Amino acid sequence: MNFMKVSLGFVWVIASFVILAVPPLWAGSSSQEDKKAGLVMGWREYTRLTQVPVTLIAKLDTGAKTSSLHAENIEIFKKDGKKWVRFSFYWDKTKATENLTPIWFERPLVREVIIKEHKHKSLRRPVVALDLAIADQKYLVEFSLVSRHKFNYPVLLGRAFIRQAGVIDPSSSYLLGKPPIHDSNIKSR
Repeated sequence: MNFMKVSLGFVWVIASFVILAVPPLWAGSSSQEDKKAGLVMGWREYTRLTQVPVTLIAKLDTGAKTSSLHAENIEIFKKDGKKWVRFSFYWDKTKATENLTPIWFERPLVREVIIKEHKHKSLRRPVVALDLAIADQKYLVEFSLVSRHKFNYPVLLGRAFIRQAGVIDPSSSYLLGKPPIHDSNIKSR
């Protein structure tokens, strides 16, 4: 009788282990398989807005949900009855801006986000969608627009981008190399 209780207990433990170790059939592909299909990126990577033939350094930040882009002269206006955003972009950490020509963008307003900063009042930022090249891939990324002149990087890529592109190796930087300058060498994702 005691032997039967021990045997049934042992079978129950083994069965529980098998049930927990084997993924259910309805789960589909595992997250590991999904991650293999994406990029493995460092915490800093070379990127390029496809509209601009200039390589930029982006910081990948899992603490931010929305990506952000350095922008100046931000103006929301109406075009064909819809809200649009006009802004200028240039980046030079040497601060020698007198020789730089800003690049102007006009994009439909996707939405506005409220950013809560510690010990500061909340800020409302416009969000636009722009094509971003990283490695040889092109992604449509939603960027909140803000002056990032106090930061080291003009582009911050948040969780929404990271989720669609791949995973981060936080111990590495620049794993993917510079994106091609010619759009014909970039694949849409």
